[in-house]
Amino acid sequence: MWIKNISWVFLAGFSQSVLALAPTAYQEERNGFTYSAEANLSYNDNYQTEQNASSAWVTSISPKVEFKNRTAASIYEMSMSLNQRFVEATNNSESQTDVRIEGSTQFALDPRNRVGFDGKVQKTESLQNTYTAGFANAFTEAEVNANYEFGGLKAKGNLQASLGHKVIRSDNAANKEMERDTTRVNGAFIYRTSPDTRMTAEAEYQRHQYVSNSRLDGHTVAMLLGMKWDSSAKLTRFFKAGVEQRSFDGDRESAQMFTWQARSEWKPVQNAVIGLESSQSLEEGYSGSDLVDKKRFAANWSHRWNPRFVSDASTAYETRDFSSGREDGKVTLAMKMQYQLKRWLSVQLGVQHVNQDSNENANDFQQNIYSIGVEGKL
Repeated sequence: MWIKNISWVFLAGFSQSVLALAPTAYQEERNGFTYSAEANLSYNDNYQTEQNASSAWVTSISPKVEFKNRTAASIYEMSMSLNQRFVEATNNSESQTDVRIEGSTQFALDPRNRVGFDGKVQKTESLQNTYTAGFANAFTEAEVNANYEFGGLKAKGNLQASLGHKVIRSDNAANKEMERDTTRVNGAFIYRTSPDTRMTAEAEYQRHQYVSNSRLDGHTVAMLLGMKWDSSAKLTRFFKAGVEQRSFDGDRESAQMFTWQARSEWKPVQNAVIGLESSQSLEEGYSGSDLVDKKRFAANWSHRWNPRFVSDASTAYETRDFSSGREDGKVTLAMKMQYQLKRWLSVQLGVQHVNQDSNENANDFQQNIYSIGVEGKL
């Protein structure tokens, strides 16, 4: 969505007005490479998220390299990460690997014109919530985006446009019906009604072209209105809502629904953040379903108790209504604590509980994960 695609704009400095413009300057940060690695050991009492639970010990190693270079008028960023997991279950042992490479670049051409390009490639494997029984969810995804914004950073109005293309391919014999190409065009107008309030009007078009499952070829159109306002330095709120419609090329009936995104962030004290969010959207289907109506409600509390100790507690409730008639409801509770032993070394403890209920009993499950890990960063 446009908020994600052009959020780099708001990292920049501000001009005085659309008529009296000063050179745009991005916030200076440390440039160069950053290296980090995380090692984690966890006990998962239902690592395949099935009704008949199978427990496993999971060891994961996650190195990451990041590069950042910021100047007065440009930003270059790149990261490469690997997550290697070794699963030791009662009856089998296996490994899974996730790889992610992403990069972005943004330019302030002049005080009124800004452009950006970003892309990513990732390969993922997972045995949780599998779409096809007996097969892991193994996918390769590639995505590129081009973004443009016109208008001074503190002007009354700004125009934004984004063009993107995404490719999804399955890496095993399963889930071939989910392979597709999606082209996206997005436009938005932002109007500043006061220094702390912005109104938005957004339209987005997506074209879906499936590789083998051509009966799902078609397009999605979404039109939304929204507002972001800062009530104070401690409270920020954002909301947008509208209509989303998924149409098919054939004679299949289109689906239309009300869609929204809402987010609120409150800082009751300097070192604590409480966040609330909710959303409703249409997703492309899986597991024999053409479309999925997804709703999500979540809350998070992050607190830095002292310079070394940080805690993060979160809860979420999600519902998924499949066009095939299946209905899932999932509750997630999680707690994570991190203690910084050295400037470059920290230890972590975590616990997570997941409970999913479905009108199809085979999709009911409960899961508990207990983890301990260390992270180093240079």
